[in-house]
Amino acid sequence: MLRLGVFIILMALTNPASGEDWGCYDPQPGHPTRAEKIEFLKKIGPIATDAESKYGVPAAAISAMTALESGFGFTRIALNASNFFGWKYTSPAAAGGRQSWTLECQPPDDVNNRYIRFTSIADSIDFVASRLADSEYYRADTRRYQADRSAGVNVKIAASRWIAGIADPYNWRPSEYIRSVIRIMNSPLDPSDTIDINYNLYNLSASATLKSNSADIQSVKRALRGFSYGRYMENNCTPLEVPNWTGFPTKFCKYTAPGSSLTAEVVLLNPSDDQLERWITSACAAAKTNDFSYCGLKIAKHIRAQSGAQFPVAGMVLEDMDGDGRPNQFAFRDGVTVKVDGVVSGKVGGPSPAENNAALHNPPLEAKMYARISGTLREDYVAYIGRQNSPEVRGIAWLAIVREAYQRAWNTDSNDLINAWAVANSASFKKP
Repeated sequence: MLRLGVFIILMALTNPASGEDWGCYDPQPGHPTRAEKIEFLKKIGPIATDAESKYGVPAAAISAMTALESGFGFTRIALNASNFFGWKYTSPAAAGGRQSWTLECQPPDDVNNRYIRFTSIADSIDFVASRLADSEYYRADTRRYQADRSAGVNVKIAASRWIAGIADPYNWRPSEYIRSVIRIMNSPLDPSDTIDINYNLYNLSASATLKSNSADIQSVKRALRGFSYGRYMENNCTPLEVPNWTGFPTKFCKYTAPGSSLTAEVVLLNPSDDQLERWITSACAAAKTNDFSYCGLKIAKHIRAQSGAQFPVAGMVLEDMDGDGRPNQFAFRDGVTVKVDGVVSGKVGGPSPAENNAALHNPPLEAKMYARISGTLREDYVAYIGRQNSPEVRGIAWLAIVREAYQRAWNTDSNDLINAWAVANSASFKKP
C-alpha cells in the first residue's frame, strides 16, 4: 500500500493533471475520463465479485480501493506493474514468487520504492484480496464482514464496517482513507457521502456468493460438546402466538423456579443449541478472537450466567438474585426487564395469578438496561451498529430494537445483540 500516494491520487482524480505535469503518484495526465472510469469499473466488477466469493472480502470495498489507489488504472504503478493497490515488494516469498518494479520518481521519505509486478489486474486483485482475508492484521475484520452478510446486515453497513476495521494498519491515514473509499462505494463516478441509487458499488457485494465459516463453527461446536445452559423455564410449554411475534415459534410455559416451589408464567422464544453455536461463532468473529474454541466457551458461559439462553418474549421471570434460595420476580417484554402496572419488581415469594397476568399483558412503562440473551447494553448496540446507523434506543424504544434484532437473527447465523456485547468485551476473547 502506498504511504502517501493514495491521497495525492484522490486529489488528482478530483483535479486531473494536464500536459506533462505528471506527479509521481498521480494518474496519467488527461486520465481517467468519465468513459474510462466506466470501462474500468465494468472490468474490475466481476473480478471483485469473484474475490468476495473466494475470500469473503467485500467486492464493493475492493473495487473502490482498486479505483482509488490506481487512479482507475492510470498511475505509473498500475500501468507498468499491473499493481492496482500500491502493494510493495519486500521479498520473493511475500510476493508469491512475483518480480518487482521500481517507481524511480518516488520521494525518499516514502521508504521502499519497489512494488510487486503482477501479471494482470485480476492477479493484483486476487493477491490483495487473499492477504486481506488471511493476514493476521485483517482476518478478524473479514470474518466479521462474513458474519454480517450471513446475518443479512445491509451491504453498505457491512462493507463500511470492514473498511473501517482494516484501515488501520492498512493505511497510514486511516480516517481519511475510510471516508475516501466509502465515498467511491457510494458513487464511483462522482464520489459522494450519499449513495447514488442509479450507480454504486454495493450491488457487487450483494451478488457475491457468501464464503462459509464452517471451520470456525466446528471449532465452537467441539468446545461446547456436552455444555448445558440450564434452561429452567422450558417446562410445561405449549405453542402460543403473541402480538409482534407472529410467525415465530413462541411458547407459553408454566415453570417452577430452581430450588423452590414457586411457579410463574412466561412466553419464551429460545434458540436451539445449534443456533446458539452459530450465533456464538459470529460473535467470536465480530470480537476478532484468535481462538474460536476459547472464545466460544467463554461466550457460552456468559450467556448461561446472564439468561440460561432463555429469551422471555413476555411474562414473569423468577431469579435468585441474592443466592439465598428465595427467587425474585421480574416482568419481561421483548427480552428486557420492564416495569408494568400490577407487578412489584424484585419481590420475593412468587407472583400471584394477577401479577402473572399483568406481566404477560400490561403495557410496559419503563425498559431496563440489559437485553437477553447476552446482557447487551444500549451503548454496546449503538457502538456496534454505528451511531450514524443506529435508531433511537432510549427508554421504551429499546424494546422494539431488541425485538427486531432478535427476530432478524432468528433464521440466520448471526445475532447483532450478541455480536454487540462481544465486541464491547472483545479483549476477553483473545486467548493468552
